[in-house]
Amino acid sequence: MNRTLKFRGKLLKDGESFKTHKKGMIIEGGYYEEGDKAYIAKHSNIFEVDKETVTQMTGFIAEGGDVIYEGDIVENSIIKGTVIWRSCSFVVYDKNNDWLLLTVAAGKRLKIIGNIYDKNK
Repeated sequence: MNRTLKFRGKLLKDGESFKTHKKGMIIEGGYYEEGDKAYIAKHSNIFEVDKETVTQMTGFIAEGGDVIYEGDIVENSIIKGTVIWRSCSFVVYDKNNDWLLLTVAAGKRLKIIGNIYDKNK
């Protein structure tokens, strides 16, 4: 099975190589940890990110072509909730702790309406 592994996280500081990469911005790429620090590697650049905001790409595409990541808040005609990793699968948990496999939910035009890191702003 070929599957691309990709992660995203919020930058801890402004980018040194590219002035367009600002603190708090979301960056996507490969993920690794070194000691207590977390990094996202994108092309030949390495960015330090907030370890608590790192989430993995699910492999599913939402309405409009956006990639769905763990931590995204999604909705469709069946469920509205947060995408999380549980028991070897991505699932959507709603506010009542009911859940639906993401593979099933994605079959009904899922829309990303936010993510858990920005919902309290």
